[in-house]
Amino acid sequence: MKLQDISNEVWRHNYRAPKEKTPKDTWERQARAGSAVEKKSLQEQVYQDFLALFSDYKGMAGGRITANLGVEGRESTTLMNCYVINPRDIGYLDPDSIHGIYDMLKDQALTLKSEGGYGMNFSWIRPKGMYVNGIGSRTPGVVKFMELWDKSSEIITMGSDTILGEKRDDEKLKIRKGAQMGILEVTHPEIEDFIDAKLIEGRLSKFNISIGITTGFMEAVEKDKMWNLKFPDTEFEKYKTEWNGNIEEWESKDYPTLILKKIKARELWEKITKATYTRNDPGVLFLDVANKYNPLSYIEVIATTNPCITGETLIETDIGNIPLKELVKRFQSGKKIKVYSYNEKLNKKELKPVVFGDITRENAKTIQITLENNQILKLTPDHPVYTKNRGYIKASELTENDDIMIN
Repeated sequence: MKLQDISNEVWRHNYRAPKEKTPKDTWERQARAGSAVEKKSLQEQVYQDFLALFSDYKGMAGGRITANLGVEGRESTTLMNCYVINPRDIGYLDPDSIHGIYDMLKDQALTLKSEGGYGMNFSWIRPKGMYVNGIGSRTPGVVKFMELWDKSSEIITMGSDTILGEKRDDEKLKIRKGAQMGILEVTHPEIEDFIDAKLIEGRLSKFNISIGITTGFMEAVEKDKMWNLKFPDTEFEKYKTEWNGNIEEWESKDYPTLILKKIKARELWEKITKATYTRNDPGVLFLDVANKYNPLSYIEVIATTNPCITGETLIETDIGNIPLKELVKRFQSGKKIKVYSYNEKLNKKELKPVVFGDITRENAKTIQITLENNQILKLTPDHPVYTKNRGYIKASELTENDDIMIN
């Protein structure tokens, strides 16, 4: 298949490895590297299978896989396109402090250095104007701190046109830009400034931003009600150890919250739509709907997402194993589809109809579990796994004594 000029340019600048002359060379490199993890007796067959898949664009791997898999000198790059981060998910206490913020910033720099995209819900940062104990001053707030992430992204991913020393064979013609997603929830007291942030030319230019819509807001818009902008009492003893940006969870524990402003919900909604019309930013992320239909809602809360995901995970359905993205496509086109789930009471698998088909959480930190039959599972640490001896438990809590239910 002959490439159009623009397609050839994209391949040369973004995905071609040193010494590759055609996309076929890229396919062969990916197929060889992808099959290298198999047993020697299987490698050639897996190589041929991959090559048949890639040939003539019948199937394509993600961008970071295409650019980096099997390329000598790129061992420190990621093969995952995007990551979303929550400070509590990775064990930080008191993230809303200078120490916490700069720890998070370091993680962002390392993620971007590896060429991964980055997303975060910034609702855990206190709004501008709140008093900060110990320094006798007020915080500059979320949007200003986001400028640190923005500048870090710009510097980490800019590279240099200056060449000192000899040119290396593995140098890329184009480094991947620092793509980022920034979310702020509609209850946050700084939400108005966040909505307007990108109306200023060049501000937060490394971010796509979205408003996180939480429970009750759209109803308040429809009924023209007032809407509370609120934040936890930062002087409460549990703030440093338990605050994670989820105001609904905080209030469910009867922890103190400060209502810092009241605004008409419709006015806030009109402000969002006007900014979106003017600058195509911010978008809207319906966190309330995502969490309502999230099949893991009993064990996790979706706080953010990102613009780039993969849907290759195989799901067992009434028409066989199909990739998750195909399942979503079928559901959204109006086709009825059922997936297998496990009925604990009856101790058997059963088909259940899909009631929601869309993107929830992707590209989180994963762990790898190897079973006795050498089958490998890759899961997020908080993913529930059903065991015969202990019922549902987090993947991170599995031990060698657990008996995992697979079929």
